[in-house]
Amino acid sequence: MTKTTPFDAFTSAATPLSWFSGLSRTAMDACTRGGDGFAKAAVEWQQEIARFTTARLQRDSEFGQKLLACRDWSGAMKLQQEWLTTLAQDYFDEGNRLAQLCQKAGSGLASGVTSGALKDAA
Repeated sequence: MTKTTPFDAFTSAATPLSWFSGLSRTAMDACTRGGDGFAKAAVEWQQEIARFTTARLQRDSEFGQKLLACRDWSGAMKLQQEWLTTLAQDYFDEGNRLAQLCQKAGSGLASGVTSGALKDAA
């Protein structure tokens, strides 16, 4: 006899998402709203990562060009120190932006599900 797990409903080809059909209308609407919000948040996240990566690549390229133009070690060390400071600040700022996106996404998901549930209850 084969042992089943709670995850079998997700992986079984014979009963794809059979658990979903047992949900109430309110619960199904909440899942749908949550899915829409999650998709929007994922796109915003990807756009921010692409923006940050492009900006960092540009700054790194500029650093390389300036480093090649240095004529002495002290100038190169100063340039590298500035680059590292900027790098650390950029990553710190990006972490804050990503945290804000997560907070915004979480708030949006929670309010969408809550408002929908309240609307359905009324």
